[in-house]
Amino acid sequence: MQLMDEAADASGVRAHTPAGFHEPTAYLPANTIRSTFASLKGDSLPGLFDKNGRLRRTPQAATSSEQFNLEVAVLANSRIARAGAGFVIVKLAPEPSAVGLTGDVVMEQTPGFLRHADAAAWSTIDVDTLAGVPVSASPITSAAIDWPTSTAKAVRFEITRPQRMSYIDQQKLCELILSGLTLGLARAADEVMFTALAAEDLDPFTLAAAAAADLSFDELRAIVGTAATGAAVGADGVLRAAGVSADLTADMSGTIVGSWSRAAVAVRDDVNIFVERTGLRGEMAITAWASMQALLPVPGKFWIVE
Repeated sequence: MQLMDEAADASGVRAHTPAGFHEPTAYLPANTIRSTFASLKGDSLPGLFDKNGRLRRTPQAATSSEQFNLEVAVLANSRIARAGAGFVIVKLAPEPSAVGLTGDVVMEQTPGFLRHADAAAWSTIDVDTLAGVPVSASPITSAAIDWPTSTAKAVRFEITRPQRMSYIDQQKLCELILSGLTLGLARAADEVMFTALAAEDLDPFTLAAAAAADLSFDELRAIVGTAATGAAVGADGVLRAAGVSADLTADMSGTIVGSWSRAAVAVRDDVNIFVERTGLRGEMAITAWASMQALLPVPGKFWIVE
């Protein structure tokens, strides 16, 4: 709320009064942008969300008195998180580390990883000789969090003065804006994961492929895109794709089946928000951006439905 008030009152010019003068001799352009950042782990959402982190859409729904941080709402509204994928919220505060013998200290960023352990391949051997044990692949797979190669996602929209003034309580407008940004952040993370999976040139889904990947059937989930490929609602009212329990998304066209618990999206904890007065009549532009990265230690646990 304070950020919007500051942007609304920001002047597009600043007076320049040289030394020895009592009146301004020139008016210079001034920045009308005011900025802040929202912490996914530290900042709370308004009471527009229910106890499960879902947005209350009933017009007369009572405002919740419970507070949820942004991370909870993002997880509750992300399709991949509902299917089992993880979210790694990363704070990029470097830690001091001592170097050398002189007591010098440098600021070091600790690397991050998503790691999984699969079943190690045990072999039958001769217990008398204990010979001939084959060397199998390591059961540990990992994906590194590499921010220089991460994806930057941004959104920008405008609010006119009449739209602002239609809210008797300006705090409600701020709450709705924050809610929209939070819901959009969940979709942005989903889209980053779907794009990463599309780049892997996934094989067609079959039960035989899932069995060969050592997956149990109950850990499989499908996410159905706008083409609704292979999807149908059964007589029991459950949406399935290729026989696998499914959910819908607007952020891809195809259908993907996989073990979503084997994947995650890393998201920087700080979401930057900018409010700018763009016109003399009080028009405002809201801009926000966030950095995120899809983590896929084992892309072979995912398939497309044809």
